[in-house]
Amino acid sequence: NACPTALYAETYANIVSDKARRRAMIVIAQGMANAAREAENIDAVISESISQLASKANIKNGAVHISEFVSRLYDQVDERYKNPVKTGEVSGIPSGFVDYDAITDGFHQGEETILSAEPGLGKSLLAFQMACNMSSKFPGAVYELEMSALSVVKREASNISRITTRDMNRGNIEDWQAFVKAVETMSTKDIYISDDSRLTTATLRADLARLREDHGIKWFVLDYLKLLKDRVGKDDTERTAWLSAEVHDICKDLNLAGLVIHSMNKAGVRERSGSQADLAGSVQVLYDADQIVFMMRDEKYENVIHLKWAKFREGEMPTAGIQLSKLPGFPGFRNCAKI
Repeated sequence: NACPTALYAETYANIVSDKARRRAMIVIAQGMANAAREAENIDAVISESISQLASKANIKNGAVHISEFVSRLYDQVDERYKNPVKTGEVSGIPSGFVDYDAITDGFHQGEETILSAEPGLGKSLLAFQMACNMSSKFPGAVYELEMSALSVVKREASNISRITTRDMNRGNIEDWQAFVKAVETMSTKDIYISDDSRLTTATLRADLARLREDHGIKWFVLDYLKLLKDRVGKDDTERTAWLSAEVHDICKDLNLAGLVIHSMNKAGVRERSGSQADLAGSVQVLYDADQIVFMMRDEKYENVIHLKWAKFREGEMPTAGIQLSKLPGFPGFRNCAKI
């Protein structure tokens, strides 16, 4: 009644909206203060509070008409139509392994890929090598919870320089220039690394949001899922379900490609079938992942590793898989000719 004209209606509406968001923030803050004193599971409270605050930061995150997404699809395909992917390139983030990219078209933002294998096959090694390859075109982050960041970097430097990690540790380096060149090469890679063993899904989400905002990252590697320190669930199954759902939501909400290492159960290690049932923990992991890839030993060739898909969300399931070769004495994989 006090505003007889609609001229400034949008301005007044924005004021009302702003006040509503401020009241919501006060309610969330009060809830966090109460939970800090009383809640048993503080990690769950932190994660929920972050999600609530994120939703209030942009009130347009609610459901919108399908036409908005149809319009986005048109713009995306129209852009690719005008600038089609060239032969030998991929539409996503290239892994650096030709056969892998031929099947997956690279890693895609908003999607989660699970990589699993029995102990000792080099899943951490392969994941970090893919990270280094991805960083040649797009910045990203690596969360190394199993090893120290220095150890991971050392292995990749060995892979590049062809100087064994043992010789690096002992100082027996004959080709110093090769080592220096490897160090220079790795220093230019657009990768941000954390080996904080106290990482939780809440701190992972917060740090990735920071890196996306400050450095424009497009992907991340997590090594590995069950080493996140969230204290949730009555047993390993419930805890794995929680971790899986949270990491999947991080990929989706932040629009990041996630490569997540996850362990196999005892039956999977024993049978080596490479099926979905071989993953450890909750079956929720199977539903959350966009792709599930197993590393398998070759029965005949010691230095050949097979990658076998157990889930493939887009397109036809790759039944044949691919092979990678591991160079004897050096921590690295290469594209392998079909056998």
